[in-house]
Parts: sequence; structure tokens; C-alpha cells
Amino acid sequence: GYEIENIKINRPNTLYGGLFGITEKPYDATPEIKNVGLRNIDITGKGYVGALIGKNSGVIVTNCYAQGKISSNSTSGYIGGLIGSNNLTDGTVSKSSSDVDVTSSGSGNYVGGFVGRNKGGAVISRCCSKGRIESGGDKAGGFIGQNATSEVNNSYSLSPVYSSGTGTNIGGFCGAVYSATITNCYSVGVNNADNTKGFLGSKGGINNVLSGNYLDTLASGCNQSAVPEAAAGKTTAEMKTQSTYSGWDFADTWTIEGDNYPTLKGVVVSVKEEKKNLEIPTEYVLDQNYPNPFNPTTTIRFAIPKQAHVKLTIYNIIGEEVAVLVNGNISAGYHEVNFNASNLSSGMYVYRISAGSYAAVKKMLLLK
Repeated sequence: GYEIENIKINRPNTLYGGLFGITEKPYDATPEIKNVGLRNIDITGKGYVGALIGKNSGVIVTNCYAQGKISSNSTSGYIGGLIGSNNLTDGTVSKSSSDVDVTSSGSGNYVGGFVGRNKGGAVISRCCSKGRIESGGDKAGGFIGQNATSEVNNSYSLSPVYSSGTGTNIGGFCGAVYSATITNCYSVGVNNADNTKGFLGSKGGINNVLSGNYLDTLASGCNQSAVPEAAAGKTTAEMKTQSTYSGWDFADTWTIEGDNYPTLKGVVVSVKEEKKNLEIPTEYVLDQNYPNPFNPTTTIRFAIPKQAHVKLTIYNIIGEEVAVLVNGNISAGYHEVNFNASNLSSGMYVYRISAGSYAAVKKMLLLK
């Protein structure tokens, strides 16, 4: 395969951003992009932006992944972690993943952690997303902004979704469906726009097929009362139990390992941590905990460029210390620590890190 690092594109006034701006199927062939990995991408564009492809029309995509960040501040939309817009029947995307933070601060529609919009008979299968999504427009989802006259199956989203605008079609997995199919999929991430739209924001058109889908109501802090047939709400424990997923293929497609959510066999989900373990960071960083909101466990990651005495402390909202997660000499590198709040009450908490002269504070929300 091919692995490409550190792609940086800064064209905020230009459409079609990505490794490939536009891909189109010729009339006499069915081309394929496969086995391509993108690390540490940083792309800014106007519209039709994705790490791999800005706008795909009929080209097959297989075994590809991306990690990094994408941003747009326009009204154009079609912004996705891997693909901005995926079109046409031959445009099948499979066994691919996105670990891309997507920020569309303008009012553009169709924003998703994996693809902005899927339409025209295109099929997405065995794919996933886990980056943070922020949209100032409408039709935004953790995995896909809109699925229109197309299909998504056997896929999942761990992406939290945040709305910075007035959009109403916002979903933890999909913002909106229109005469489309979504089957055997699940979502976990929070949807801060509307807690009645945990999996799907809205549906339109005719003959929508929504079956075999699930939503973690505890981790997401949401239910699916807006479109109740879109997904069955389950607890975190149920979501980590194979028997919950009626009719799913755990022989060839899905697997559950340990106390975790289902994952897809043969799909690279994240390359970020694997690479980080071999690198020394150049600056101090305290990441936002994930998942957030959480119940009762969450992970906090941080980076230090040189050995230092590190203290990582949890406080309640009135400033009382409730836990010390780290207090000792830590080597340079990328680190993570798990926090179990099973003995604490629901509410807002603060975590603070100090390392040498560096200090940082972030908030997290425990929902039981």
C-alpha cells in the first residue's frame, strides 16, 4: 500500500480539496483507489473537501484511511473526513476509516466524520469514523451528513458531533436520510444539537430502510425519539455485548474484543497512536477527554516534549479535588490515562495537568 504524511493544503477560497480534488469514472472503465493511508493531514478548503477525495463520482475506494484535520469556513459545504461528496452507483467505498477532526464553521451543509454526502446509488460498507465533528450548517452527522438515494451498511461512528449554528438536521451517525438505506450501523458520540436525535437527525423522501441500527444512549446522552425507527437505544453495557446485535455477521464482518464496542474485521481504525508511540512531541498538549460526556469511564491523553514531573488532577465544579490520576516523573512522549467515575455523581468536572512550567485545564461532563 501507500502511506503519505503531512499533507497541508490551505485554499479557503477554492472548491475540491483533498489528495484528489475530483475523481470521475470514465465511460469504459471502473477505476479504484485502494490501500492508501494518510497521516497528519491538515486541509482547509471552501467546499467539497475530504482528506482523500473532495468529490468522487463513480470511483471505487477500498482499504483507505486518514488521520488529521479538515476545516472550512464557507457556505459551500460537502465536507467529510475521508470524502467530501460520494456519488453514483459505481462509487462503492468499503473497508475504510476516518480519524479526522472536521470543522465547518461556516453555514455550509452536508458535513460528516467520514463523508459529507452520499447520493445517487453509491454504497458505503464496512467503514467507520472517530474524529470530532463541528458544523455551523445543516445536515451534519458523526459518520455522514446526508445519505440520499444511496446505502450505508455495517459501519459505525464514535465521533462526537457539535453544532455551532442553527442546523436542525444533526445526528450522531447521520444528519438526514432521503429515500435511502442505513442498516447494521451504530453510533456512540454525543450530539449536542438535539438530544432526541442521537443516531439520525431527520428523514425525508420515500422507502427509507432503517434497520438493525443501535445507539448508545448513555455515552451519547441522547435518545432517538425524533425518528424512533432509526436506531434502538441501548446502554453502554448492552452495546458491548454481542448478543445485542441481532442479525449482525460476527463471523466475517464484525468482532467484539474484551470490554469494547464492536469493530470491523480487517479495517484500520486509527494510525495516530501507533505513530505517536515512535515520536517525541514538540510541545505540551492536553487533549479533550474521550468520550465526553461519559459514563462512567473516559480516557485523557496528554503529550510532553521532555521528561517532567506530571500531575493530573480531577476537581468537581466547586474546586474540590476528587482524584489524582498521575503524580510522578513521566518520560517524554504521548500518554493516556483512564478515569473511572463510578463513585461520583453526574455533573461537570474539571481536569488539570501541570508539567514543569506548563499547566492546562479542561472540562468534562459525567452523565449517569
